Amino acid sequence: MNKKKFAIIFGAIVVAAVAAAVIWYFFGDGRHDSKDRVYVEKVSVIMGTATGAQNRYSGVVQPQKSVEINADSDRTVKEVLVKVGDTVEEGTPLFNYDTDDLNMDLSQAKLELENQDIEISNYKTQISELEKEKKDAAEADKFEYTTQIQSIQTQIKQAEFEKSSKQLEMDKIQKKIDSSQVTSTAAGVVKSINDGQSQEAGDTSSSSVFMTILSTGEYRIQGTVNEQNIGMISAGEDVIVRSRVDENITWKGTIDKIETGEPSSSSDSGDTGDSSEDSSAVSSRYPFYVTLENADGLMLGQHVLIELDNGQMEEKEGIWLYSSYIVMEDGETAAGMEDLMEGTESTFEDLAESTETYGMEDLTEGTETGTAQNAFVWADNGNGRLEKRAVTLGAYDADLDEYEILSGLTEDDLIAWPMEGLYEGIITVTDMDEVDYSSDLYNQDGDTEAMWDNSESMWDDTEYMWDTEGMTDEGMMSDVIPDTREAGVEDLSGAEVSE
Repeated sequence: MNKKKFAIIFGAIVVAAVAAAVIWYFFGDGRHDSKDRVYVEKVSVIMGTATGAQNRYSGVVQPQKSVEINADSDRTVKEVLVKVGDTVEEGTPLFNYDTDDLNMDLSQAKLELENQDIEISNYKTQISELEKEKKDAAEADKFEYTTQIQSIQTQIKQAEFEKSSKQLEMDKIQKKIDSSQVTSTAAGVVKSINDGQSQEAGDTSSSSVFMTILSTGEYRIQGTVNEQNIGMISAGEDVIVRSRVDENITWKGTIDKIETGEPSSSSDSGDTGDSSEDSSAVSSRYPFYVTLENADGLMLGQHVLIELDNGQMEEKEGIWLYSSYIVMEDGETAAGMEDLMEGTESTFEDLAESTETYGMEDLTEGTETGTAQNAFVWADNGNGRLEKRAVTLGAYDADLDEYEILSGLTEDDLIAWPMEGLYEGIITVTDMDEVDYSSDLYNQDGDTEAMWDNSESMWDDTEYMWDTEGMTDEGMMSDVIPDTREAGVEDLSGAEVSE
């Protein structure tokens, strides 16, 4: 009976000890904050949004050529019939010259021409009278009549020459009057009018060019790159052009050329409107041009985003996960508290190295599969708690920094971004508003050793004593939590970055 009571008491003590250990491990003794929550997302959602870090450059749709309309410097523009932004067709009237002076000159020339006709008619009448008198004149006087007639004939020829010149002058005047209305030689959109009022802001067209028309037809993209990131692009590279309204609408093209001869200065910090002072706040900007494979759906003057084509538009079979979600761990898979403790330091170091680069380095250093190193993700265990989930890695896409997941995950699984300080048992949430950022998990800037003081007391008399000196490195404790509430940031080069 005593043995039975002893067994019952001993069993109760064991159960209580186990329960206390579990409660301590997940919530107790200051190791973990009961307010800790971690946000998790479906793998399928992450696969649809994580397409690698891509520098994006601003661009605008423009025609392959522009038409410049020059005004006659000797004439005055009387009336402009279009305005900047108007769409014109070939033959559309653009502006009219002042013809008042020309009409006066033409009227004057007509009077002079009429006078020439009257003068020639008089000369001919004189010749007719002289010829009659010559017939009745004495033989000795006929020579004098002949001389007079010849003189008048010479005057007639001179008058006829002057009449011909005046007629040519009238034709020129009439031609100017007829051409006083200038029409478009191409279909397109009026870009600028150099009348001192209608010129487009920032237009640098030559003053001799009165009007510039962007011709429609084949389009190209003019992008802008600044001095910090100009080395990231080169002629001949394939690019993806995205609509600013809907990023799922894309076009493909190739960088045709980059103009570095005449840079323009800009104080803009990019398209996001960030006004912070950094290395890209004031820099030289250079235009580059993209030749499109197909321009269907694009509009002249439309603003777009340009990014290098690294295959991010290609659809892959299976699960491909962004590398920053995967943690590499040397040695065997953790099996029990001892292995967990012995591997914690190297695991956190690997985690810090991977998260500081945001997945931009190959953590396996050329390893094609995950069999050489243990790999895991932080996943929801199906009961609203976080667990380390071992995964088997397949191929690695260096361009997109993605790993193929051969086993361990499905698209319906929920996983967390591997921020520093995660532990098994944290409550998982799918609503980011439920995360308490005041909890200890998100405030790890204090003395790490103090956080583990109580835990050391539990293991004083065991062989599982745990050295935490390597855990206090300030570099490891730096905040590597990404702001998942931000859809995109702007890098120091001024290009918009999308993850």
